[in-house]
Amino acid sequence: MAPAADDIPREDPAQDPRPEPSTSTGPVPTSTGSMPTITGSIPTITGAIPVLEDPADHDIAHLPDEEELRRTRGKVTAIVILVLTTLSAIGPLATDMYIPAFPEVAEELGTTASRMQLTITAFFLGTASGQIVAGPLSDRLGRRGPLLIGIILCLLASIGCAMAPSAEVLLVLRVIQGIGGGFGMVLGRAVLIDMTDGPELFRIMNIMQGVGGVAPIVAPLLGGIILVFGQWREIFLVIAAMSLISLLGVIFLIPESLPVSRRHSGGFRTFLRNCRTLLGRRIFVAYMLVNAFSAFALMAYVSASSFVVQEMLGFTSSEYSVSFAINSMGMMAM
Repeated sequence: MAPAADDIPREDPAQDPRPEPSTSTGPVPTSTGSMPTITGSIPTITGAIPVLEDPADHDIAHLPDEEELRRTRGKVTAIVILVLTTLSAIGPLATDMYIPAFPEVAEELGTTASRMQLTITAFFLGTASGQIVAGPLSDRLGRRGPLLIGIILCLLASIGCAMAPSAEVLLVLRVIQGIGGGFGMVLGRAVLIDMTDGPELFRIMNIMQGVGGVAPIVAPLLGGIILVFGQWREIFLVIAAMSLISLLGVIFLIPESLPVSRRHSGGFRTFLRNCRTLLGRRIFVAYMLVNAFSAFALMAYVSASSFVVQEMLGFTSSEYSVSFAINSMGMMAM
């Protein structure tokens, strides 16, 4: 016969050894640690193991940056393209614009042709250093800050070159000018890659590459025109004016394109590791050496041609500028 319901023994809740489920938001004490969850903590063996929290209860920190990135994409207007293109063109223009003035600069500063040729070497050393530093630095701090610093360096160095009292001062300022130009060349492209992608990116990149190819042709012509109406110091003032325009354009038109959530450190280590990997590939080294020696020959011509053509062949600075531009077009056609 089944026992009656009243005869079945009932457990006293006060004597139940099993703990009731916790509904508090505080941690459950343990001897080994706790793991945070949406509502509180649960015991673990190794200690606190972080897990994702519910976005409904807490805002995820990187969401505003992603929203900012989405708002930034698609806003590459014509004026923004112009600013970024100017940034990439300052380096080539600063290299070639004052080449027609080499004999005049050497005479005024009381230096030799070889010392003047070193000003080009100094600029390239600065440009290479700026490009190596700018990329990893912008990956850690964002694009906008390093870009503004680079433009300001180029602006101040260009003004200093226009006021240089000696060849030694000009050499130092050319290194600084090259560093600023290197920042602009690298970060202008980095900003563009951050702001757009796909077919639009390739279209704008082609525009910037085209301007970069035309700049070495136009630069000596501009330098020759300036020398007709002024002196060699005005050439650097023109470069300073371009830097100032770029600075204002970045301040008012170019937003920060790299959200905080996408920034990372360790860029220099990654750069060195990638360089070691590339240098271990023979096919890459072979092509690199071909390009390098071609560039060496070009720079030897650029640094010596103004003295040879103007002093030995009797060309004026304007005539030399035209001959240099024609030669540049021939090299581009090849």
